[in-house]
Amino acid sequence: MDTSTTLVYDGSFNGFLSCIYTAFERKNKLTSITKSDRGTQDLFGKEHYVATDIVLAKLVWNGISQKKPAAIKTIYFAFLSESEGVEMLIYAYIRHIMNVARPDEFVVLHQIELTLSQLEEKVAKEKRRMEAFVSFQLREDQVYVAEVKPKYNVVPLLSKHIKTLFKAKDWRIYDAKRNIGIACTQGQLEFTSGHEKMSEAV
Repeated sequence: MDTSTTLVYDGSFNGFLSCIYTAFERKNKLTSITKSDRGTQDLFGKEHYVATDIVLAKLVWNGISQKKPAAIKTIYFAFLSESEGVEMLIYAYIRHIMNVARPDEFVVLHQIELTLSQLEEKVAKEKRRMEAFVSFQLREDQVYVAEVKPKYNVVPLLSKHIKTLFKAKDWRIYDAKRNIGIACTQGQLEFTSGHEKMSEAV
């Protein structure tokens, strides 16, 4: 992999962490990290698709947790903001945490940390808004359902609140903007991708 490589992933957080592992393993400077549906903006670059690997993702996550536990929430929430270029900001932040940052990265580190913190707060605010105002309807089969279109990708953050709200009841929440959702059946959570599953619930 050369210095003009773009790492491409499936858009999931574990996929992104798999990219981080790949970047660290190969020890090369990246042009960008991008979701597979975005494409690359570097017409002369070289793309490398990174398959999601849960084991490798956990290694990265555990490494960050050991070095700087307080960074966990910032990284995850900032990622869920889906802000343009956030992957490379997080990558630079993780390089700093793991003590492998380049000298030129220290110059902008403060701005990177500030930007990620601001994104974290925006996502947290949207999470609180969803928790307060999301409206569920009770179906005939006694399943509570809701369809939402949050500004940020906060549906993965809502499961704990909704599970507490409905306790032993079954529920479904579907993000129509991103075509993802969460289903809770008899206390078991399932994250769904694609409308084919959620269409039965919403």
